[in-house]
Amino acid sequence: MEKKKLRKYFWSIFGSLSFFVIFISFLLPKQQTYELHWEKIKEAENHPYSKLLKEYIRINTAQPFGNTRSSAIFLALLLEKEGIKWEIFESKEEKANLIAKIGPDKGTPIILHHHMDTAEVIDREKWKYDPWEGTIHLGQLYGIGAIDIKSMGLCFLYAFIKAHKENWNLKRPIIYYASCAEEATFEEGSKWMLENHPEYFPPNSIFLTEGGIAEMITNQVRWVGIEIGQKGYAWFNLKISEEEKEKLNEELKKLFKDEAVLHPFVKAYIKNLANFRVDFFKSCLEDIENCIKGKKRKEIFIPNYLKNLIYSESYWNRKKDGTWDFIISTLWGENLGDYVKRAEEIFKKYKLSYKLTKLPEANFSDPNTKEFEEIKNVFYNFFKVPVFYYIPPVSLTEACLFREKGILAYGFCPVRYTIFDSFNMNLYDERVYLPYYLDGLEISEKILKELATM
Repeated sequence: MEKKKLRKYFWSIFGSLSFFVIFISFLLPKQQTYELHWEKIKEAENHPYSKLLKEYIRINTAQPFGNTRSSAIFLALLLEKEGIKWEIFESKEEKANLIAKIGPDKGTPIILHHHMDTAEVIDREKWKYDPWEGTIHLGQLYGIGAIDIKSMGLCFLYAFIKAHKENWNLKRPIIYYASCAEEATFEEGSKWMLENHPEYFPPNSIFLTEGGIAEMITNQVRWVGIEIGQKGYAWFNLKISEEEKEKLNEELKKLFKDEAVLHPFVKAYIKNLANFRVDFFKSCLEDIENCIKGKKRKEIFIPNYLKNLIYSESYWNRKKDGTWDFIISTLWGENLGDYVKRAEEIFKKYKLSYKLTKLPEANFSDPNTKEFEEIKNVFYNFFKVPVFYYIPPVSLTEACLFREKGILAYGFCPVRYTIFDSFNMNLYDERVYLPYYLDGLEISEKILKELATM
């Protein structure tokens, strides 16, 4: 009798649990997300453009000695295979830039840009896989440049070749441009090209390049940002001791005002961002004007990375050769030249020799254009999340050189990556998740088709 009761009790519980499991299964997605789907991973690993990315990474283009002539030839052969004409311009030995053009001669050109060079490989012994092997493991492709930015270069190449092969009804020319010195000082790359071959970069161009953000929590995109501007930068390279540096610091600190500057674009960006931050920060970001007034105590609720957007600043960076870079970073509406001049006076006072590199003033590209809206719509339709403009607090790309010439420059991120992947970028075990890379091919194609046929 007791056994019958226990058996009845067991089947009652089992039945209830089974019903609960079945009920929950109806509420869950009918199919696993592709990030966890093994078949999708294998498909991505065997995709022709994954194999091309592996080949591209195998070409060592790491600064300062990487040979971008080899990478330019690699891209040129892919273009030639499709019957597309190309040109290679060497600014100096083994520093090459590539240009290819399709479409009509008239109209506002679209420039698809990426840089072929990568950051220098530091601490190679920390790499789990050879940085120039392009090892694929569990859907991840490892190698220097996997994210920054060879994957994007091939996404743009894919879209460019598609436009040519499928005979899109192009209303404007498309230029595929690969530069050689973004991870250095831009000297042999876009600086040299703008000075020596400006015919490829007319002032009415649309320059599409790296930048932007697809902010993710685990494997879900929360919002997408399209980059429209950067701060102004200059840096002095000096050979000084720690003691001399500390002595200089007291005077150099006086270069910068102890007050925030809030540009209207920055203010709007921060307020958009507030919707994706926890209450601890949210209230301050929503009311950013009052939060920064008079450096009130409430200002502590501004995240440090956003403070970089509202203050001009400086910092030191020790280089591998033992010298130091003193870097000045200025805001929109401030004069970079004034800061440089005052810093020079201090260095001359102490009789210090230096090498100065000065880039353009902080600049923006107007987000109120039909081109920006088209890019925004593609991302929205793909991810179904809010899309708005993005302003990086510290990063620097070649877009600043083109904005200085009056060219509209937008940076975006067709190949999204997680916060964990970003920790490894330019360091060791840089990697790209191949299913995300394949999404990037599709996103790039959609953006180019929208812009080039409108």
